[in-house]
Amino acid sequence: MIIALAHRAEIVTNALIMGDDVNITSQNTSNSTITNSGRINASQQLHVHGGDILGQGGHFAAGGDAVMVAENNIRLDAGRTNVEGVETVLNTDALSTGGNATV
Repeated sequence: MIIALAHRAEIVTNALIMGDDVNITSQNTSNSTITNSGRINASQQLHVHGGDILGQGGHFAAGGDAVMVAENNIRLDAGRTNVEGVETVLNTDALSTGGNATV
């Protein structure tokens, strides 16, 4: 899947990207950030490659193997919500696989 620059802003929080084999590779893998706050789901193989990979309460899921490669950092944060000044940390499964995970 290639997402045109004009449409990238339309992919927002809680978005779902899914397919049999999902491969997300940043155009500039040395100086980019792939941020997931929704769900990226592969029924078989999942491959994510970027400069930095940031999960902000999002879920990376693969029915088979998952490979996450970052030239710099991988950070998987729990989801957070703030209501009337009270912050709640939501327990999320940041990464799940039915096979092997290589991070």
